[in-house]
Amino acid sequence: MADNSFTFTLPNRQKLINMKQLLKIWAIFLLPFSIQAQTIFVWPGDANNDGIVNNLDILNVGNAFSKQGNARDVLQIDWLETEVIQWVDTLPNGLNTGYADCSGNGFINIEDAYAVELNYGETNSNFNGLNFTQGTINDPLLTVVTIDSFWQPGDTALLTVFINQTSSDSLYNIAFTLNYDTTLVKETSINLLPHPQFGGGGRQPIFVQKNYENSGFVEFGISRTNNNNHAGSLAIATASMIIEDNLIGKSFLDVAGAFHLSNIRMHNKDLQEIPVMGDTVSAKIVTSMSEKKLAHQTSIYPIPAYDKLFVDFKKEIEINDIQLIDMNGINIPADFSVVGNSAMLNLATIVKGVYILKLITVNGVLHQKILIEKN
Repeated sequence: MADNSFTFTLPNRQKLINMKQLLKIWAIFLLPFSIQAQTIFVWPGDANNDGIVNNLDILNVGNAFSKQGNARDVLQIDWLETEVIQWVDTLPNGLNTGYADCSGNGFINIEDAYAVELNYGETNSNFNGLNFTQGTINDPLLTVVTIDSFWQPGDTALLTVFINQTSSDSLYNIAFTLNYDTTLVKETSINLLPHPQFGGGGRQPIFVQKNYENSGFVEFGISRTNNNNHAGSLAIATASMIIEDNLIGKSFLDVAGAFHLSNIRMHNKDLQEIPVMGDTVSAKIVTSMSEKKLAHQTSIYPIPAYDKLFVDFKKEIEINDIQLIDMNGINIPADFSVVGNSAMLNLATIVKGVYILKLITVNGVLHQKILIEKN
């Protein structure tokens, strides 16, 4: 009868012993190197590992937003070097994604933006300075747009930071410095926020700002979180600030270079840098004539008014705008025309009641309470 069984030969005892010894030797010499290769040393907030925490770090956080990886053993965001197992993912620029986990919780989210803000300005021995690519007239232009033709002392100035780019350009995140004239602006009043246009796709952007009030500049960084570029021009941020009350030597003139955009770094979603040219913007300031003096040079009639209200003013007074404000502080649209040294308001559609007439002139602002009646 045929034997259908099969056999195999085991290594002899000496060969097994030799193989075990060889594995021990490999473990002794190779295991420490493999462990070291799997860890990175991070500083909370330094998402781009350049040795400084600033507005550029928010760009890496935004690029890696929503990714997950290895959390740190100790969850803290103080400025201390921490070892962590490197993440499987890398950013498009080749940097391990674990550096972008500034909070150390294993998730790239809004907490990492908070860590950047908390440690802003901190440095370590890796820091060797910052370099920025200066754009030319052929590159996208970052500029400041104002809605007001002039400002008066004490006004709250509203600005929009706007990127003017073609449909072939792509923006995912951007960092810049807004320099301002400290004799023009109350330094502590500066505030930059993301413009509603910037997020895209219902996803909120992440951002960080730092105002260096003694030096007259604010650093701002913002990134989308939806993994989609934006092509074409786009509003980046809105800025608000209060104009100084006392503007010695800055009366009814353009303040050249009142705002200047510099240190710009813009990326697409692949973290490819796009050169950008920064704009310099002037501001027109008028020093107010006292309201009492302006009232003496202006006549408003009839009071009460019915369908029309007239304003006569001296020839040196130049009206820029006339506003009608109700007792709730709401600006009521009103048609007006100016001919020579007179202005006329059409009140045909205005509901009767008490209003504040606000005359905005190059010489100052006049507020006058008026009564509107109807026949």
